[in-house]
Amino acid sequence: MHPFKKQNILESQLGSNDNKLLIDFSQLVITAVTGSFKTEQEQSELTKFQVKAVVLGSLKDVLKKYKQKYPNVIICCDNASIPYYKRTISPFYKAHRSKSREDSSLNWEMIFSTSKEFIQDLKENFCYQVIDIPGLEADDIIGYLATKGNSGEYHSMIVSSDGDFTQLHSKYTKQYSFIHGKQIEPKTTAFGDLVTKIVKGDTKDAISGIKVPSNHAYNRLMGLQHLNEVQRTPSTRQDELNLYISAKNLDELRNIIPEEYKDRLEENIKLLDLSILPGEYKTLIDAEIDKNKVNNSSNRSKIYTYLLQNNLTKLLDSIQDF
Repeated sequence: MHPFKKQNILESQLGSNDNKLLIDFSQLVITAVTGSFKTEQEQSELTKFQVKAVVLGSLKDVLKKYKQKYPNVIICCDNASIPYYKRTISPFYKAHRSKSREDSSLNWEMIFSTSKEFIQDLKENFCYQVIDIPGLEADDIIGYLATKGNSGEYHSMIVSSDGDFTQLHSKYTKQYSFIHGKQIEPKTTAFGDLVTKIVKGDTKDAISGIKVPSNHAYNRLMGLQHLNEVQRTPSTRQDELNLYISAKNLDELRNIIPEEYKDRLEENIKLLDLSILPGEYKTLIDAEIDKNKVNNSSNRSKIYTYLLQNNLTKLLDSIQDF
């Protein structure tokens, strides 16, 4: 039997299953590369071929694990060809990233250029929907699609190790972590994790806590602490945080947050609440999904040709997993 024939029969039996496998592409790339090439020498000698090989291998493993239950595979991409829209909310949002990459032995320029090329490869040769919209991050796309699913429309499995996504967890939305190799859960509750991030900020994205100015985390990350009015972020006591987490929703949170922090609260909500996305971007995502709907059975033969032409022959034995 042809390697795809059995799979096509299985997919037809699933009927109109609209459950979504939401893959954070940048996280997939970073985790696959850093997990496979750990020494400084390996990282400095990394090639484009190796990047594609390990990313495809990781993608195959995820699909083998979850594609039967979540057959609607959506590759969600970061596209910074124009500034991320969240930069209009805060100019410091992720503005430190280039400096942190300078300190790495990885050739990030090559990795990012290969990722862009690979995104196009996925669009043209594989049977998945690829959402790649200028000014949007995978976070925005996953946040929007998972929030829609949380209305009861479908179930989603988010494939990412990023803790930002735990705020989206529900009976309809789960998350698989590449790094941990298992599903992960919120540290408190989905809403509690969101409130904690909003109040304390998110240093990895240069988002300051609500008790300090917007540029505080950015200045620290860039070694510019002398520009901060306060050298350390004022602490948030656990009983204080518990009070905020006990709020039933964001409106209730707004009512109990001290007045002096409310402007910063609103900024952090816009930056960190992944259920919030301006309407024009929702429209773009929906249009992209409608445009990229594909016939899986007719496109599967391209995968074999692609693997062969790109010397990725080690993956041919498990081609049915794609």
